[in-house]
Amino acid sequence: MTGSLRIGVAGLGDAGSQVVAAVPGVPGFVLAAVADTRKDAVDGCADTHGVRGFESVQAMCASREVDVVYVATPNKFHVAHTSTAIEGGKHVIVVKPLALTLDECDRMIEAAEKKGVKLVYGHSRIYDPPVKAMAKIVGSGELGRLI
Repeated sequence: MTGSLRIGVAGLGDAGSQVVAAVPGVPGFVLAAVADTRKDAVDGCADTHGVRGFESVQAMCASREVDVVYVATPNKFHVAHTSTAIEGGKHVIVVKPLALTLDECDRMIEAAEKKGVKLVYGHSRIYDPPVKAMAKIVGSGELGRLI
């Protein structure tokens, strides 16, 4: 694949808002869309970032403008929203927890494997200043070779 992956963020709470703010600084990704059931949150975010807004995760997952869906909705919706994204042929990143039970996790993994898309557990704290500072120090080689 050439170019950037177009990411759609599902859920504009704390975790989703962190991802929306961080995507422009991540090479290989471009923020393409946001989805939330709260119209004011969608409209505000879409206007601020110049992206398409959706009032349902299902509608965003049906969009051809999105390659990857970042699921940052409440935990109880992770399975449903991940399944919808996978069915739409989207790669998926899910905030913690991946699901509420191991059986749900297994079903999500199996669905992604069958559809041939990637399913990734994404911890939203990677954008916090202390973690970013630590990554910079490790990347600088100041502490030696990481093993």
